[in-house]
Amino acid sequence: MKKNLLNEILAPLGLGLLSAALWAGDTAIVDGQNAEDVVGQTDAGGNAVFTDGTPYDSQRLEGFNLPYDVEVDTVSHRLFVCDYSSSRIMVYDLDSSNALVDRTADRVLGQTGFYQNLNGTTANTLNFITGIDFHAGSNRLFVADQGNTRHYLRRGHYF
Repeated sequence: MKKNLLNEILAPLGLGLLSAALWAGDTAIVDGQNAEDVVGQTDAGGNAVFTDGTPYDSQRLEGFNLPYDVEVDTVSHRLFVCDYSSSRIMVYDLDSSNALVDRTADRVLGQTGFYQNLNGTTANTLNFITGIDFHAGSNRLFVADQGNTRHYLRRGHYF
């Protein structure tokens, strides 16, 4: 039975470190602690939805289709979320303290728009990405593009 409650996690595949605190909260993590915030599950008003994941499991602006990995750029203040089944990376702007500005993605990499789900082999498309790594010193995002059997590199000023 699929559950999506405030203090439950369903099939997590990535974890990020944000401002020296786990993404789940900025205090010590304890058993049963509620999530502090969420991306990938928002209602029409942009509010967090913690109790129902099904309508968000697709290639849309508000949801993910099997998120696999996350990375934080603490210099340019961005959060990258690897969305495996939608073959894309969602990019969220963060404020100067690296907290979410809002819960709406600001850019998408690997697709031509937020609602597309086309696997590709071109320089601007991806095919089932399984991991990402951001290197702040060179301002580069490294992508494991499993479906194309390649590693993909994006330089910072393009995203």
